[in-house]
Amino acid sequence: MITIHLPDEAATEALGAALARVVTARAVLLLDGPLGAGKTGLARGFLRSRGELGPVASPTYAIVRSYPALGISHADVYRIRTEAELVETGILDGVETGVWLIEWASQFPAVWPDDRLQITLAPYGHGRKATIAATGPHSAAALRGLGAA
Repeated sequence: MITIHLPDEAATEALGAALARVVTARAVLLLDGPLGAGKTGLARGFLRSRGELGPVASPTYAIVRSYPALGISHADVYRIRTEAELVETGILDGVETGVWLIEWASQFPAVWPDDRLQITLAPYGHGRKATIAATGPHSAAALRGLGAA
């Protein structure tokens, strides 16, 4: 596990870009933290680093935004209340392929793949901090790569 101080939004997006450089073509990144903590900013940095040129906004109402050319899906499960609703979205089937960035994932702690990066963003001083934990071999390799960057 590592903790990184992020003094501003640019640093949060830079962390997203750094993560994009170290994760494989199949990865699950669970993004948690209070409203305004930087979950979407981190996702934006990740997507920009992988080549997305269009707007990157939270998929709160769409639930999932897919970027097929990049092999990335960005989900927000904030409005989902039950595991049955989550199953209906297809997210749980989808996380077996491509890269997934999932905001508010801690609402359903038992459903995600065993190998994932758990990223918690929280206010810290005048900025925020990110705590990143790996739960399996692929995510651990990514975390080691992030530490070397």
